[in-house]
Amino acid sequence: NLRHDLAQKYKHALSYYENRNFDKAEAIFREVSLQMGQHFGTFDKPSVVMRKRANYYQRNPPPAHWKGIWTLPREPNESDGVNEDVVYVSI
Repeated sequence: NLRHDLAQKYKHALSYYENRNFDKAEAIFREVSLQMGQHFGTFDKPSVVMRKRANYYQRNPPPAHWKGIWTLPREPNESDGVNEDVVYVSI
C-alpha cells in the first residue's frame, strides 16, 4: 500500500532529522511530498514543513543540547535561504 510506504519513509526521515542527519532527512521529506502529489494530487504539508526545517538546520545547526524540537517563532523561509519548492500536482 503506497500510503503505508510513504508513512514509513516519513518515519525514517524523522529519525534522520532527530539524529541531525539533515541532508538525508530533507531528501526523504521531499520525496514523500512529491510522491503524495504525483499519486494523490496534493502535497504533504508535514513533509514540506519538515523538509524546510531540515534545510534550515543544514545552514544553521541547532545547539548541542538540541532535543529535536523546533523552537523558532516561525517557519523558515526564503529570507533564511530555504527554497519554497512546494510542488502542486493536479491529476
